[in-house]
Amino acid sequence: MRPYILILLIVMFLAVSLSGQDGITVKRKTDREDRGFIGPVHTVTIESWYIGDFDGTYHGSGGSGWPQAETTYNRAGNMVGRIEYDDEHQIKKTVICEIDSTGNEVKETELDPYDHAYTTLADYDRDGNLIEDKRVREDGTIGSWTKYTVDKHGRITTQTELSSEGNILETEDRSYDGNGRLLMQTGHRLNEKDNYQFVYTYTNEEGVEKKESQFFDYKGTLIIRTVLLTDKSGDITYLTYDGAGNLYRKFTRKYVERDSHGNWTIEIYTGWDPKKLIPLGKYFTRQMLTYY
Repeated sequence: MRPYILILLIVMFLAVSLSGQDGITVKRKTDREDRGFIGPVHTVTIESWYIGDFDGTYHGSGGSGWPQAETTYNRAGNMVGRIEYDDEHQIKKTVICEIDSTGNEVKETELDPYDHAYTTLADYDRDGNLIEDKRVREDGTIGSWTKYTVDKHGRITTQTELSSEGNILETEDRSYDGNGRLLMQTGHRLNEKDNYQFVYTYTNEEGVEKKESQFFDYKGTLIIRTVLLTDKSGDITYLTYDGAGNLYRKFTRKYVERDSHGNWTIEIYTGWDPKKLIPLGKYFTRQMLTYY
């Protein structure tokens, strides 16, 4: 249950989908599974350090970093709470989730540092598929809402964004391959020039998993191509190209330590100069997990 933000799709290559075969019911993932955790994770705490200047100078990773987030899951794997921090180590957002008896998140409340509450209410069909999100203002009125249509496997095929008055602002259609992976997202907006399309492809070459997205504008012109490479050890490389094929963004995530469950505990994030392909800066991140 997350707000629909187009720019995140462009930058971060959101090609996340449910897996399964045609004719087989797809099991809905829990929040914990969707984030790729292994085992009965209870809490996750993230801390980061900046360890490299733009000239590549290494500063080490000792001492205490700044907290980024603390997330709590229940035994079933649903997120029940999250605290996020700003660069000054102050709480910038608190998220509280309410889960019903069937394991569905029915309410999510975000609190900012000034105790302003932003609430999202979710509704599901009898099979447990999300069919509606409503964003509720502090005075109880509806701010905006989203409706979902799903196929027989529980996969979202249409997502419709509506105003507080119920007027359609945007509709997005989605299609999938035989393995349940997202193939295409086509967006229709009030202004035809704001229409868009994402096309996804998946390959595996010598153990390196490759996911690629292409973003097209309303004319069908390629604007951005994003490639996500995952090697056998789970290390990730992100590459972003413009419509002419020029690389303009690269960063890598290397997981140098994992716990006994297989979850990473230390990550080195590196930003790269897209032309010279030399490091611009590095961050050291520690992920501390507790288990049930």
